[in-house]
Amino acid sequence: MALMGELPPCPKPEFPEQNADGVDLTLIRENLRRTPEERISRADTARRQALALREIGRRHRANSVSQGR
Repeated sequence: MALMGELPPCPKPEFPEQNADGVDLTLIRENLRRTPEERISRADTARRQALALREIGRRHRANSVSQGR
């Protein structure tokens, strides 16, 4: 019985294929099926999206500071 304020342990999620460290191997295999050009293109898309999101955050923070929030 758990004491007040204690939570029972969360079960570890199970993945269809994982190594001893729990790394989901299906994602790695899926990526390796792509050509190098496809992997570069996907990585570049992710990079551009991350940069755009960072810029949105900067603008939001600048706007909040200028409005005294």
